[in-house]
Amino acid sequence: MPPLARACQGCHGAGRSPVWPGVQRIPITSASIASLGYDPATSTLEVEFEGGGVYRYFAVPRAVHESLLKSESIGRTFNVVVRGRYPWTPVS
Repeated sequence: MPPLARACQGCHGAGRSPVWPGVQRIPITSASIASLGYDPATSTLEVEFEGGGVYRYFAVPRAVHESLLKSESIGRTFNVVVRGRYPWTPVS
């Protein structure tokens, strides 16, 4: 099984949550997102929402993470370029 498939066994709609070392998130200024982190080795984006939930998105290109950080509206950009486009799993 490819590494991404193994990692995504716990993704939305697929089996159990994977064991994953924490991605280092940085606090950001956004009305809807509290912090973002990205692991280029695994193409994993981790998002902490202002409401308290933390989610991991898999197979996210580095350019997508960079576009979020450069965006004038991170929440709006997230909704357009990430939400519904990548496999995900809740962390907390």
